[in-house]
Amino acid sequence: MLVQLVYWSLVGWCGTPPRPWPFPPPPPGPPDPWWMKIGLGIAGGIAGGLLVKSGLGFEDMVATSFGAFAGGRIFSDVAGMVMSKPTA
Repeated sequence: MLVQLVYWSLVGWCGTPPRPWPFPPPPPGPPDPWWMKIGLGIAGGIAGGLLVKSGLGFEDMVATSFGAFAGGRIFSDVAGMVMSKPTA
């Protein structure tokens, strides 16, 4: 089980949108909390993998990795939308 949790956390991390580096330059203001997006991507990966395994009943690593990727992507995208500054 520990190997699956580590695998799902890595897949969830891969679902985190990449940080734009070195261009475009960061906008003025508070820095982008990229570390929080990565942490939420890892948590989403574990949650997505567990959901696919226990909720849908799939035991295959390939099937659970799709759930982990989707969970990591969803968690990090929602975090990005919540933490971004509103635009007019």
